[in-house]
Amino acid sequence: MGKAGGIISIIAGIFGIIAAVVTLFFGGLGSALNTENASSVVGLGWGGVLFSFLVIIFGAVAFAKPKPAGIALVICSIAGAILGGTFVAVCMVLSLVGGILAIFGGKKAPPQATPSTDSPPSKKSSVRWILGGVVVVIVVVVLVGVIGKGGNNAGNTSATSSAPASIVLPAAEARLIQIVSSAQTESRNAENDMQRGGIKAKRDKALCEGITSLAADNWIGKIETLDSNSDGKGVLSIEIAPDITVKTWNNALSDISSKTLIEPETPLFQAASSMKKGQLVTFSGTFFAGHEGDCLEEGSLSLRGKIQEPEYIFRFASIAAYDSSQQAKATQQTAAPAPAAPAAEQAAAPAPAAPAAEQAAAPAPAAPAAEQAAAPAPAAPTEVKEPVSSAPPFSPSFDCNKASSAAERLICSNRELAEADVKLAQAYKTALSSATDKDTLRREQNTWRKNERDACADVACMVNAYQQRISQLSN
Repeated sequence: MGKAGGIISIIAGIFGIIAAVVTLFFGGLGSALNTENASSVVGLGWGGVLFSFLVIIFGAVAFAKPKPAGIALVICSIAGAILGGTFVAVCMVLSLVGGILAIFGGKKAPPQATPSTDSPPSKKSSVRWILGGVVVVIVVVVLVGVIGKGGNNAGNTSATSSAPASIVLPAAEARLIQIVSSAQTESRNAENDMQRGGIKAKRDKALCEGITSLAADNWIGKIETLDSNSDGKGVLSIEIAPDITVKTWNNALSDISSKTLIEPETPLFQAASSMKKGQLVTFSGTFFAGHEGDCLEEGSLSLRGKIQEPEYIFRFASIAAYDSSQQAKATQQTAAPAPAAPAAEQAAAPAPAAPAAEQAAAPAPAAPAAEQAAAPAPAAPTEVKEPVSSAPPFSPSFDCNKASSAAERLICSNRELAEADVKLAQAYKTALSSATDKDTLRREQNTWRKNERDACADVACMVNAYQQRISQLSN
């Protein structure tokens, strides 16, 4: 039975390694797609590899020393089932059976005719195997402790990573944090995913109404990730509030159209690489308009991830260490009433009034003043304002009352963009009427709108996108 237990354990260990490799593959795929808990899956995969190797080793030892090897197999099987993931746990059940067989097989070993010479080595061997079992237990405890400590550190990071209360955040950043944090609180009290879906829809609507521009200027947060991909391009994420992150993509595949990865040898790359994780920074850049119900593009793929731990994709333009003195100066300049004081003093000063009275009393100046009062010239400024206020409001090709994205609201707020949108609609209509493959043209137009127009965060970028598309359709 001891040999049978060893054979079973070796087979279980081999299949356990295969299962661990599969677990590592899925964990790596999840990391590439930036899914939540991908790092935990990778950790389980490595745990499965470790304990599967130990099972193979102790399975081989079971041929010579079945009882102590069986004890070690039982310990490794239980630890592997806990720390190796679901796939590995199935193989560890088979290894557990092999360990039990090895233990019972060891009890039935017949005694030799010379116990006096064999007993001392068996005692020493038993001591060694007991010590080996203790070492294995210690290793398991250490692994569990490391994993638990990692989880605690992650929790502590999210709990303490928001900016200090004394820091005054930009209005747009504070508004986004307030909307998203409120949705996070509601989501934790939700009873099912249908309720969470309603909370997300409500949050995204509030974001689209409250965030008038995709551009972020001098926002404040703490560095969460400083990394690079396989091509050496910078990967950066900044936490602006607990469980609210703005970040670049972490792989070239996802970043094909966004271009968020930071190119080496650029000032932005050099500035970011000189900083440390957890450092408070100010940064600027642009968000991306979301699709399929998202107001802003997110890296999370699951509903819970998008609500509870949103990761907004962001193209960084600049980053610098936070300087409280600069913010204090900016705050003072914004709130300082100094420019208004001289105007008020000048308006209230009696000195200019005296010459005016003297001039009014003088007979010669009085006549021109009367003539000027009678002349219709002073009415001109009021007449200039009337055409501006009475001019018809500009309108793009779509109904601005139904604008649902930041890009559409930007178009509705700018006359040049609205006119460009109308011209594009006319060019597209003309091209569609003469196109032989209308479905392909429609797909190309939708792709341009999502990847080119909606990716712009300012007027200049969007005007350029419209001009290029109009030229393409006209040709």
